[in-house]
Amino acid sequence: MSLPNYDAWKLASPPEPDVAGKCEECGCELFEGDDVYYEPDSRAIYCSEDCFKSFVKRYFDDFFDVLKEAMNLQKIQMTRDEYYDEY
Repeated sequence: MSLPNYDAWKLASPPEPDVAGKCEECGCELFEGDDVYYEPDSRAIYCSEDCFKSFVKRYFDDFFDVLKEAMNLQKIQMTRDEYYDEY
């Protein structure tokens, strides 16, 4: 018994999966079934924790100078006496 086109079907590569989205940070393609990090408020999707961390560092870097000023952050040279006087 012979099935028409069976050999062609059996030897054919599986169809390419459809791209379901792209990582907001690196732009890599994401497919259905991939594990991703999703931020629902902005509907952002990240392919990995590293990409999310990269986004956070880049985003909050813009606010670093504002935070330094708001917290009165100062760069000083540490000495043992100053540290232990307070603790």
